[in-house]
Amino acid sequence: MKEIWREIDGYNERYSVSNLGNVRSNDERRIVYCKDGRVMNKLIKGKILAKFENKGSVKGYIAHKVGLSLKGKTKWFLVHRLVAEYFCDNPNAYTEVNHKDGNPFNNIFTNLEWISRKDNVIHAMDNGLMNFEKPVVQLDKNGDVFRIYRNEKQACLHHGIKSNGKVARAINLNRRFHGFYWRWFEGDYHEGDKSSL
Repeated sequence: MKEIWREIDGYNERYSVSNLGNVRSNDERRIVYCKDGRVMNKLIKGKILAKFENKGSVKGYIAHKVGLSLKGKTKWFLVHRLVAEYFCDNPNAYTEVNHKDGNPFNNIFTNLEWISRKDNVIHAMDNGLMNFEKPVVQLDKNGDVFRIYRNEKQACLHHGIKSNGKVARAINLNRRFHGFYWRWFEGDYHEGDKSSL
C-alpha cells in the first residue's frame, strides 16, 4: 500500500499524518544565525516522529501518541485519531475511533472506523479487550502483597472511594493512591484466598 501524507491543520504546514499511521515533521526553511555573523536560509529535513505509549487513561487503555509543537508549546495527539480525522469518513459525526482488529498500535486507516461510544464499548467487550473483573493487588510500603481484590470496584469500596478509574490510573502511572502502590493481579484469582476480599 502506498503511503499518502496529509498536512495537519493548525501547525503552519509543519506536520503531516499518513494513511499508514505515521506522523512526520515536514521539510522547512529556517533562518540560521552563524557565529561569524552570517545569516543563512537553511533547509531542515523533516522526519518521522517518535510514537510514545499513552498510558494515562482509565482501565489500562494504551495507544500511540505524538507531540506536535508550535511557538514553544507542545500538544499531544493520539495517532489513531489523527489518522481517522484525515483518512476515514465520519458521516454520522461519531466521536470515537475504533481499532477493528482490537490492536491499539495498528493505526493503518483501513483498521480504523468512527463509531458511537456504545458500539465501541460493545466491540471491546465482545473481543475481550475490556475486562471489568480484573483482580487488583494492593502492595504495602515494602512492595509486598497486602491484599488482593476481585476488581477495582471492590478495592475502591473497601477504601470508601468512588470507583472511577483512580486505581487503574495509579497502576498505569506507577503512582501511589491512598498510600499504597497497586498492580493488576497476574494468575488465577480465587474468592476464598486469605489475602483477598
